[in-house]
Amino acid sequence: QSAPVLQPRPPVPPAAKPIRAADEGRSEDYYQIKTTIFNALIDTIDLAQLAQLDPDSAREEIRDIVNEIISIKAVVMSIAEQEHLLQDICNDVLGYGPLEPLLARDDMARAALLDGMMQVAGRLDVSGTHVTFCTEAEAALGAAAGFLPRITQQYHWLNRGYASYDDFLGALSSRKRKDLRKERARAQGFGGTIRHLSGDDLRPHHWDAFWEFYQDTGARKWGQPYLTRAFFDRIHETMRDDILLVLAEADGMPIAGALNFLGPDAIYGRYWGCAEDHAFLHFELCYHQAIDHAIAHGLARVEAGAQGDHKLARGYEPVPIHSLHWVRDPGFLRALEGYLRHERDAMGAEIEALAEFTPFRKGDLSP
Repeated sequence: QSAPVLQPRPPVPPAAKPIRAADEGRSEDYYQIKTTIFNALIDTIDLAQLAQLDPDSAREEIRDIVNEIISIKAVVMSIAEQEHLLQDICNDVLGYGPLEPLLARDDMARAALLDGMMQVAGRLDVSGTHVTFCTEAEAALGAAAGFLPRITQQYHWLNRGYASYDDFLGALSSRKRKDLRKERARAQGFGGTIRHLSGDDLRPHHWDAFWEFYQDTGARKWGQPYLTRAFFDRIHETMRDDILLVLAEADGMPIAGALNFLGPDAIYGRYWGCAEDHAFLHFELCYHQAIDHAIAHGLARVEAGAQGDHKLARGYEPVPIHSLHWVRDPGFLRALEGYLRHERDAMGAEIEALAEFTPFRKGDLSP
């Protein structure tokens, strides 16, 4: 006989949300109710004890708690809706939905997942297992669990509470402010307009144009474009509200574009391309317009990815990116451990050196 799983817990951050299936045709009210009950469940559930149960028992435990929450909150739903809700929330918590609400609040859950990853990798006899883009705190937990931590570097623009782009420019040195104002004026003087498209403002012809841009960029590089035209239709169908497509148009026709994905607190810049070359238009669409959007919408940062030291002059800063790695072969693991130790030292020195080339006034930055 196991102890009850329902126990009071501290509240989780408000960002905790259950997964939303775009193609099921359920109402806005359904998703609002689901979010309310899901967050109440995460507030009360004992993850450590739940992890000790087999999947069927865990599912039954979750269903019991959800039914109790529905009763306490006096939620009015049809039997069919309630069954859909129970299935959805069970899937979310047991791994068929997002893990963020679980991981955000419980180091024990993080440590259990990391340990479980190595156990599963060992049972499956795979060569290794890896965690990418984890937080610094998660990297420390992983290192304690036997993973090898790695640090690489990307360029991010960080929003320090700027009220406008001019407010951001105020944090730069005088010469850098003038340079960026001139750059933006010349880029915006290409003879057309710049549009931000998201959600239902996106249309198939926008993706037709961007597909051509994407192909052109791929043709200019040593690689081969790996995304298909169908990919852009798919993201339009399933996540267009989480997309920011910045298009430059001349005479009503798109001539260049930058594709970004939107997170709860960040913009993720991913792809760029053009049909016409105009001075500084690449920088305008990819970097400056993303900053404009982040400031206007109160987003914490713009992640412009790795490589490209030209991002420094536009206010993008070098930041450490954490990941975790475990390989099965002991000899390879030892070799990798030594390499990553030296790489971490070198990467720390590189980030410190690159930070000297940002355009900010010296001593004017806060974390």
